[in-house]
Amino acid sequence: REGEVSELVRRYRDAHDLRFPIALDRGGLGRDLRVRMFPHLLLLAADGQIAAVFRGRTFERSLESAIAALPPAGG
Repeated sequence: REGEVSELVRRYRDAHDLRFPIALDRGGLGRDLRVRMFPHLLLLAADGQIAAVFRGRTFERSLESAIAALPPAGG
């Protein structure tokens, strides 16, 4: 079953030209990050720290604002 999920995600990623990492979880990550609804988006800063969390439906302008507020990489 895991192979099916990985393939499904890969096809979706390719069909939508998504160029960011996608994590497939077996439960532990979701528990640690307190995922209670989908989608659940984490915006990571260049240093790997969680900069923003978006739970549920998120507007593009909210994501854009959060990305614009990130400090530059290396700064």
